[in-house]
Amino acid sequence: MAIIKVKLDALLQQVAKLETDMVARFALATDLAQLRKEFSDLSAVSVTQDQFWPIKTSVYGAIALILVGALGSILALIYRSST
Repeated sequence: MAIIKVKLDALLQQVAKLETDMVARFALATDLAQLRKEFSDLSAVSVTQDQFWPIKTSVYGAIALILVGALGSILALIYRSST
């Protein structure tokens, strides 16, 4: 009788552990479903690379213009101070 009680207790502990694992996995699956929904909502309002290309080239052009102006002014100062 004692052996059966020990085995039954061990089985009950395993069932309890499995139950907690299943609850955790269900919570994880629910979180994943929520993340998928949020990602699909985010992709609906985000900008694609094709749509972003003109803005990117405009910003790069403006930065290049500023850097060329700064480099030109530094070279002009060096040239004027040497003469």
